[in-house]
Amino acid sequence: MVRIIRKKREGIKFEHNRKLFLVIVILLVLFIILIWFISNNWYNENIEKELEGDSAVQKGGQVGVKGECQFDSDCVAETCCHASTCVAFENKSDCSIMCTMECVPGTMDCGQGSCKCVDGICSSVFE
Repeated sequence: MVRIIRKKREGIKFEHNRKLFLVIVILLVLFIILIWFISNNWYNENIEKELEGDSAVQKGGQVGVKGECQFDSDCVAETCCHASTCVAFENKSDCSIMCTMECVPGTMDCGQGSCKCVDGICSSVFE
């Protein structure tokens, strides 16, 4: 007669801890939602403060915050492709996309315009 000996499994037994596992998953989801809410709320508050701070100024069809630049080099195109407006360097777009090679009228394509700091506001200047 042959006896089969089974080894005892060590570690956390999932079968006996389903309620604990469920509680941990729910807490993790709530934690992620809380982090998202806090970061989203913080971002919205900073945008509102920035717009209220030095009063948003509209100039040349563009909205800028007075004091966002001191030099022309502080300003960049707002979008990566066919930009017609400018923003402060800190607010630049992530340009990891490919653009078409056409020169679209009314944009800064092909040297039609450039970004300049005019009275502390990043503005597009067309020549």
